[in-house]
Amino acid sequence: MPTESALLLSLALLSRVTTSHGSAATTADHVVSGLAEVCTAGVRDAVQHEVRETVNQAVSQLRSGQRELNATLHRLQDQLASLQPAAAQCPDGWRRHQDSCYLVTPHQTTWMAAHHVCAALDRRARLASVHHGSAAFLKSLAKSYRADQLIWIGLARLSAAGSWSWSDGSPVDYADWDGGQPNNAKGVEDCAHFGGGARSAEKRWHDNSCTRMYLAMCQINLS
Repeated sequence: MPTESALLLSLALLSRVTTSHGSAATTADHVVSGLAEVCTAGVRDAVQHEVRETVNQAVSQLRSGQRELNATLHRLQDQLASLQPAAAQCPDGWRRHQDSCYLVTPHQTTWMAAHHVCAALDRRARLASVHHGSAAFLKSLAKSYRADQLIWIGLARLSAAGSWSWSDGSPVDYADWDGGQPNNAKGVEDCAHFGGGARSAEKRWHDNSCTRMYLAMCQINLS
């Protein structure tokens, strides 16, 4: 297809030829000018149409790319969610309070063996420690057992100086000793439990020999 330049050149040559025929020159000039305007307008329209087509194609490609990016993002979000650990739950039969699970052993044990008994129930478990945030809940749990059912906790006199410590290493920031306790009768009462004495049903703390056979309160920390 002839280009605009080629058409203009041909028309210019035609103009030169027609000038030799007198008044026809003026008519040729008008023809050349009119055709040039028509050709210029046609090329302009063609260019504008091509630009519009190119822009539309680019927009379509961008939209398609955006949809693909959104789909990829959703897939990655789903994969990330599947990698997140499920919320920690207490094992069946355990009682939850805040971020811990508790269970009183079904059988009696010594204080030392109670650690192994708890771990046998769940490898994360150990003898429970009692603090301000858990004291009321644990006392209520202990009270759900008979008055004569004493329950070991993880508190013991572990040093020669006679200070009390929690077996899990947490600070001793709370105490609920019964009246006259701890009394370290006969110098051998180095472990603590819920209940004992005339008001055993209140489940306040008593010290006793670590070799006594009592139930034990186990604890799992979920956090």
